[in-house]
Amino acid sequence: MIAFRRGFSTSFGARKSYGFIGLGRMGVNMAQNLRAKLPESEKVVVYDVNPKAMKEITGPNVVMAGSVSEVAAEADTVLTMLPEGKHVRQVYGEIAETCPGGQDKLFIDSTTHQVKTSLETAALLKEKNIGSYVDAPVSGGVVGAKKGTLTFMIGAKDLSRVSPVLSLMGARLVSCGGPGSGLAAKLANNYLLALNNIATAEAFQLAKNLGLDMKMFSDLINTSTGRCWSSEVNTPCPGVNPDAPSSRGYEGGFGVPLMTKDLKLAIDAANECKSQLVMAKNACDVYDAVLRDKEYADKDMSVIYKWLEQ
Repeated sequence: MIAFRRGFSTSFGARKSYGFIGLGRMGVNMAQNLRAKLPESEKVVVYDVNPKAMKEITGPNVVMAGSVSEVAAEADTVLTMLPEGKHVRQVYGEIAETCPGGQDKLFIDSTTHQVKTSLETAALLKEKNIGSYVDAPVSGGVVGAKKGTLTFMIGAKDLSRVSPVLSLMGARLVSCGGPGSGLAAKLANNYLLALNNIATAEAFQLAKNLGLDMKMFSDLINTSTGRCWSSEVNTPCPGVNPDAPSSRGYEGGFGVPLMTKDLKLAIDAANECKSQLVMAKNACDVYDAVLRDKEYADKDMSVIYKWLEQ
């Protein structure tokens, strides 16, 4: 594993145009950081199926494209942050059909989806002689996307080509190995996140029901062995951490549907490689139950804390 932190030169050479496809909660913030930190003379072409999302990217030299194909035609480096693997296949399928061969474009996909789909997409672009495809999923959530402090898990051994652009959106770039390894690392990471999120909510509920002060308990575990991202950054108890989704009605953040999706992707990957995940079924049952509850289904995943009160 090779890790890079900020501090290297962000020299962009001859590449003067960038594209970003997929402007959801993560993508819109990543694209805004890209636009804000690039030289004003360099063009950023954006596309999303929701036209309103494109209007959120502000700054000089921003072009709102009318299609995926237009982004690929206009940009030398294209980044994608899409909901699921089926959207990756759709977007890159359109690019492969419409983009002329004999080019050396760079495609960086930060979607969390199946490793198999990633490898197939890389092979497709190579076959069409359009350019290189790199899987580079992220960790850090919406907060990290806004602050530009994401960790990129990259399926490439040589980061020299991707580091200049990814460093504008992230604080740490990690080479996880060859193609597909970035996604493999992300699925394992998010399996742990799914479990930590439940356990943290349960621990805070237990502490509350035992009569402990929530702020004291939060400070305690975040300087003790129970510390994790779910306790420190995404604190599930309202009012303890003013920056956490729990303190704004569990709005924003990493939604229950996305966490459920990632958990099931990790389970599928484990089944394929015959790896035991003994906590997986119980965790899946919890997330599925929260998804069925209309009051909580579209909230940040830390809403499990409130769901447990029922």
